Amino acid sequence: MGQRRSRGDGSVYFDAANGVWVGAVDLGRDDDGVRRRRKVSGRTKTAALARMRELRRRLDDGEVVTHDKTTVQLAMEDFLARGLPAKLASNTRYVLTLYGARFTERVGGRTLRALTTRDVEDFLQALADEGKAHRTLIVARSVPARCLDHAIRQGWLPAGRNVATLARIPETVERKLRPVLSDTDVRALLEAAKGERWEPLLATVAITGCRIGEAIAQAWSEIDTDRNLVHITAGVRHEADGSLSRREPKKNSHRTVEVPPALIQTLQAHRRRVVAEALAAGRPAPDLAFPTAAGSMVHRRNLDRWLDRIAKAAGVKVKGWHDLRHALATGLGDDGVPVTRTASVLGHRNIDTTTRVYTHPTEAADAAVARGLRLLSPDDQGT
Repeated sequence: MGQRRSRGDGSVYFDAANGVWVGAVDLGRDDDGVRRRRKVSGRTKTAALARMRELRRRLDDGEVVTHDKTTVQLAMEDFLARGLPAKLASNTRYVLTLYGARFTERVGGRTLRALTTRDVEDFLQALADEGKAHRTLIVARSVPARCLDHAIRQGWLPAGRNVATLARIPETVERKLRPVLSDTDVRALLEAAKGERWEPLLATVAITGCRIGEAIAQAWSEIDTDRNLVHITAGVRHEADGSLSRREPKKNSHRTVEVPPALIQTLQAHRRRVVAEALAAGRPAPDLAFPTAAGSMVHRRNLDRWLDRIAKAAGVKVKGWHDLRHALATGLGDDGVPVTRTASVLGHRNIDTTTRVYTHPTEAADAAVARGLRLLSPDDQGT
């Protein structure tokens, strides 16, 4: 049985069973009229009383102390589900969700009040060690910062308790040039993908240099099979409810890319498969060029996993779908294609982006390497 407290000590007693001093503070009644109390403890009576005084001070300052046990994971989930603007660009939503998951993996079980600036800095350092660029680290830091701002608005944290805004971004090493895939690498990927559902999508990205979001949203009605043209007019948008929809491509980069007949033949064969699937299911064939077997848009994460598997099977190191875009830009440059034309193919409004980010020196830069339209068949020529 607990030892009686002295006069003036308030609700403090010694819990002999656990060997600690326990104090309780009245939090008032909740919306249902039920009285709430909050317990604190300490190894000594003085420590318990100090914690009670701190709790009372926080109450007097208007803090909501009933959420002291809210974890980073719960706060992050609520932030991503309810705290993001409804009209947020899909790419931004995807990035915030990605780094929100990474941050939660590290400290998700910790309470919001226990989170420290060092936790955020350790997270950023881990990303820096992976070779992430300074700009990426800025974006990554914004995720816990925005999450904690959301927690403050909900009353889960006191104002001014956003430890992420104080975190320093670590210095990064000079960014190395992104390894560029050779024609041989791209051919190996296409060979490993033979017969797979997403082989036509892979071939389209490799030949046209389109962004993966543009490939996901590509409409069959915008592929001119008579003139061997692919009109790129849309990208994919990730909606707040997890669904996908078509949207204007990045920076209104509408463009038309001429492709080799071999790619058109591959796409036509894939279209016949899509139509047959729709007929078997008793539904109209979707206008999507690369739908799932159910006729819907495919999620990027599923394509990422598929590309990883194909790359391993081909023995080719691939960081992501953008590697194919880089390979096309560099290949066109090696072939002597003017940078203005390359920028047009990639959908860049500014050629500085093309030269600064998407083209890389290669060992074959002095040779007229036939690439792009020859990836599918050595006998096919094009522009």
